[in-house]
Amino acid sequence: AKDQFTVSSGSQISRISVINYVGQLVYDAEIGGQTKVELNTAGYEAGVYMVKIATTEGIVTKRVTIVR
Repeated sequence: AKDQFTVSSGSQISRISVINYVGQLVYDAEIGGQTKVELNTAGYEAGVYMVKIATTEGIVTKRVTIVR
């Protein structure tokens, strides 16, 4: 990803958290039951981030690499 990425799910998303490579929480938001969310990463440093997505079906963690 560069300046943004999309999180989409087959079930409703309740919360999204983004954690940087040293374990710091850089983004955390409650989502009002949407199934698709655009995240702006323009202010993030290049590197690997873990995106934790909480849905009505459970929690999924995905890795996202930000490049500049």
